[in-house]
Amino acid sequence: MSVAPASGLLAQWERARQVVVVPMGGVQFVAFQQTPAIGTRDLGSCSVVVIASKYGAILTHIPPLPAQPSADPYAGDNNVRSMMGQVKSLHAYYKSLNYFPEAGTSIICAQFRGAVALPDQLQIMQQSLRELGYAPFVRTYDVPGNRTLPGQGTVIVISNASSGNPVIYVEDRAI
Repeated sequence: MSVAPASGLLAQWERARQVVVVPMGGVQFVAFQQTPAIGTRDLGSCSVVVIASKYGAILTHIPPLPAQPSADPYAGDNNVRSMMGQVKSLHAYYKSLNYFPEAGTSIICAQFRGAVALPDQLQIMQQSLRELGYAPFVRTYDVPGNRTLPGQGTVIVISNASSGNPVIYVEDRAI
């Protein structure tokens, strides 16, 4: 029995080798003149933070808990703080190279039964982006999701050469 190829925008861009795919727990930058898209998959109950301009984007895929098990009851929150520290460092570096003269920010997080699944972690992400001078847009996705839909559990940021502004898609829907 053969397995059908993955469908959805991220899968299409990946087959065309035109996207940087950020793994869970990863933080990466892409210059749009080199690679026109950046994305991630398998959100589960993870969060994604995006800082994007017409020149490039930073994307981080933040799991609710760190990769290494911990007895610390605040391990998840501390993991978010650590990853947002990495975002801030990348942002400072690439801003100094003029990749972010103007940028927009988005936080994509899980929603369970109509409420944000991890509100404390959302507050940490929002505060970190405010410290950089941004007013982040928050978009939620439902968990558990419908795994049969194309693009389920994905986020992709695609450069838009005609308008100059990149477009963010959450589960194949533009936000």
